[in-house]
Amino acid sequence: MKYQTSPEFDKDLKRYRKKFSSLEDDIENLKKFSIEPFHNEKINNESIFLTEECNSDKSNKFESYVVKKIRCRDLKGKGCKSGFRLTYVLNKQLNEITFIELYSKADQEIEDKERIKDFIKNQKS
Repeated sequence: MKYQTSPEFDKDLKRYRKKFSSLEDDIENLKKFSIEPFHNEKINNESIFLTEECNSDKSNKFESYVVKKIRCRDLKGKGCKSGFRLTYVLNKQLNEITFIELYSKADQEIEDKERIKDFIKNQKS
């Protein structure tokens, strides 16, 4: 599985990395222990959810997901209930994941659906 990041995701990560230095390593662990088993081995650990309203892709090439349980080592005692959320888009034909957004529930309640839709729309053009 290949991974990419959107420029907006890079900005999000940079902002949170200032306070939570383990975040990059935490995302690597998320890839290895949650995202890849979810897609490759169909193991559902109830942390990854399809974002239905953002999947209006007629070609059925893209699917968007939100990861609701992200373990952050810098938030001791929180485990996977760190409050961080990550959204990504899966290109099913290329088996490629692009991280779209990283946010804290303290800063925003739900994913930016327009950001996801814009990303998918731009991939088609």
